[in-house]
Amino acid sequence: SLAINPHPQWLQESEIKHGRICMLAFVGTLVIHAGIHIPNLGYTSDWYNSFPEFVAKNPLGLAQVIAGLTIWEGFHGTETGLMWTGEANRKPGHLNFDLLNLMKGKNESQLKSIQLKEIKNGRLAMVAMAAFASEHFISGSVPLLDLFGF
Repeated sequence: SLAINPHPQWLQESEIKHGRICMLAFVGTLVIHAGIHIPNLGYTSDWYNSFPEFVAKNPLGLAQVIAGLTIWEGFHGTETGLMWTGEANRKPGHLNFDLLNLMKGKNESQLKSIQLKEIKNGRLAMVAMAAFASEHFISGSVPLLDLFGF
C-alpha cells in the first residue's frame, strides 16, 4: 500500500514535541525582538537572521548543537520510533525529564489539566510562529504584527 499512516501515538508525540519547540521559539523571538541579547557575543540581528548570523560567526557552535541534539534523540529515538506502530512503552510527550520536579505530588486530574494546557499553548505557539514567518516573508499578511514592528 502506498498510504502508510502512523499510529495516533506518533501523531500525539509529534504535536507535543513541535508545540514545545514552538513555545521556546516564540519566547526567543520576543526576547530577540525586544533587543535582549547575551552580552559580549556580538549577535545583533533580528529573529529571522539570528540563525544565519550564529552559523557565520560560530560554525563549531552549530556542530555542538547538532551533536547535543543527536545524543538527546539517540537516547529517546528508539522509543519514539516505536510510536509509529503504537508499540512504545511510554505515553507521548512523557520523557521522564522533570528537573524542577513540577509534576511531583500532582494527582491525576492536575496532571491532565497541565497536559491539556501544554497542548493548547503548544498549538497557539505553532500558529504564532507561522504568523511571524508569514509576516516576515509576506509583508502585511498579519496586520496586527505590523503594529509591533515585526
